[in-house]
Amino acid sequence: MSTLSEMESQRRELNNSNWINKNESEFRNRKRNVLLFIMIHAFLFSIFISLLVSEALGNNKTPECDPTQKSFSFLDAAMDMITKAKVHFPTNEKPTVVQNIIANPVDCEELQLNGKNKSGVYTIWPRNRVTGDKSLEVYCDMDTDGGGWTVIQRRGNFNRSKDYFYKDWKSFKAGFGDIEKDFWLGNDNIFALTNQRLNSIRFDLKAVDGEKRYALYDTFWIEDETRKYTLHINDYSGDAGDSMISRSDNMMFTTKDQKNDKFDDNCAVAFKGAWWHNACHDANLNGLYHRGTHDSFADGVNWRSWRGYHESLDTTEMKIRPKSFRKTAILNDTPSMEPDGPKNSKSNPLPTDTPARPNPLPTDTPARPSKVSDSIKPSNSSISSKSSNHSDAVKPAGDSDSFWTDSPSSK
Repeated sequence: MSTLSEMESQRRELNNSNWINKNESEFRNRKRNVLLFIMIHAFLFSIFISLLVSEALGNNKTPECDPTQKSFSFLDAAMDMITKAKVHFPTNEKPTVVQNIIANPVDCEELQLNGKNKSGVYTIWPRNRVTGDKSLEVYCDMDTDGGGWTVIQRRGNFNRSKDYFYKDWKSFKAGFGDIEKDFWLGNDNIFALTNQRLNSIRFDLKAVDGEKRYALYDTFWIEDETRKYTLHINDYSGDAGDSMISRSDNMMFTTKDQKNDKFDDNCAVAFKGAWWHNACHDANLNGLYHRGTHDSFADGVNWRSWRGYHESLDTTEMKIRPKSFRKTAILNDTPSMEPDGPKNSKSNPLPTDTPARPNPLPTDTPARPSKVSDSIKPSNSSISSKSSNHSDAVKPAGDSDSFWTDSPSSK
């Protein structure tokens, strides 16, 4: 009898313990729900107030201070914070919210986290008011330095006319080209991608002789069309030299039909390439595809700090990735291009005593940096084969079409 009594007592204790655990679990879920509810409604209330203020001040807005534009910026930030709140405060024990986010990845890094490890064309859903809920086809580089890169520009030998990239504002706004060959992803899309998360940008460069270099900037984002896609770029490392910060940081985008630079003439017209021109550029990756040395000055696919203004590169890729992505040894072991100065110092500053009509570019070409060993060069990045129907499933490329081999001709 005592044994049966003890067993019955233990059973009651076990049931009580399970009941307590169940109640504790329900209490935690309710607590998370309350926190999430409060955070979301606080964000929405702040957006409502900012919109009321912007409407009240609408008659006093200027291009430099547009309350409506600021309200949209608050909206973008609030949407990002709400999404993060959903991740950190799930509403139940099963991570259904996280699964929904991964099911609609916002960039190539989230695709990689979702198990997509082959370079190729994928579908993403950027989280931004400009692109809305529209999907976007992008090329993901899953090989270079750990992968997770969303490619936003590519130049190469694809049997195009050399002035194929010499286009107007509308074309660069929407994007053009073949996502598996040479293309510009579109300034609206680049804005959407770089304003949903903090991003780094990598420039992979290859000369006609086969030598390869790269430039990495840990800070990269652009503003929207009302701000002329103003560029913000900083924190350089790599072996190609910095050809972006001193001339292009904080500059608006200029095309052949819309001048936003600081030169007397239109830099995009003078040097045949839309870019974040100052007066004018150290890089011109949307310039004429001369593919090798050229007599004309600075109108090719130029990267001044490496091959100067009279040699047009064979292949280029611009690719972005969240700066929170893990770092690898290749970045830490890369020698500095300026060993005696600070890493992020701005080289090639514009002269302070600028004449009435400034010389848009320096006439001297810097000496090439010494060639670094193959061990610190960028990893291979594949180009996928042509397909008429894309989805979120990868279209992996064949090994023969590697980005770091000779650029393939048009298929």
